[in-house]
Amino acid sequence: MAVQSAIVGQTDPLRVPTSGLEEDARVLSTVPEYLNRGQALLDWWREVERNGGPAEKFRLERSFNQPTRSFGFYGTAPAGGTMIPVMLSG
Repeated sequence: MAVQSAIVGQTDPLRVPTSGLEEDARVLSTVPEYLNRGQALLDWWREVERNGGPAEKFRLERSFNQPTRSFGFYGTAPAGGTMIPVMLSG
């Protein structure tokens, strides 16, 4: 995106607008933490599936895109070093 230069009518294609860049920079520092949390959640889910799925689950009825299986369950999952309550559908 080009930015209007100080000379009226000219644009500088190498200058990028800075609005929002500071906020983006703050978010970037948290990427590794949230990537690790997401990976921990995926590892947890794979372990649940490897052990036959959730122990207590309930059927979900869908009126579109009929899947081969459809269920929901309440449980706990790891997030940021602690276990939190979740409701998931699979």
